[in-house]
Amino acid sequence: MTAIEFFEKQVEIWNQEQYCNSCWFFGAPLSESALEAQQLREETKCCYQFMVTDYTASERKEYNTSNFITRSVCDQRVTFYAIKASQIDINNYNETNNHPVDESKWDTIFKPLLECLTCDAVLDFCSIQGYPAQIPEWSVTRVNNYTEKNFAGLKIVATFREIR
Repeated sequence: MTAIEFFEKQVEIWNQEQYCNSCWFFGAPLSESALEAQQLREETKCCYQFMVTDYTASERKEYNTSNFITRSVCDQRVTFYAIKASQIDINNYNETNNHPVDESKWDTIFKPLLECLTCDAVLDFCSIQGYPAQIPEWSVTRVNNYTEKNFAGLKIVATFREIR
């Protein structure tokens, strides 16, 4: 199973469970430029959009002194966005007077996503794949006013490792 297929199933589970107290929509435009063309569906506009924009795979083999393969390490590296369409005139935190922080992108988008998708992200490897996976990389960056849709949320680069 590729990381893309895994995340499509993961987002289905998150949507059913209302993970991060929100609905979710999965898309895989597979490039940053195609993210701009990704259409927001009316019924999921208020949901977190989970968009895979890049995918690479690599395999390394380890050999013993007799030149026999002792194990294979397969890495899948995926870049995805967990984002919501937003407006450019909404406070990021407290820039504008008379708009409390609880109305800001920080309270409504960034903080909830950071709480759900950083170090303790809930990934259902065993129920989806039938076995656990190693995650040697999980790098999170905040994005704001991204593309013409003014998406706000997180960009995550993750590596999933399978050792055979």
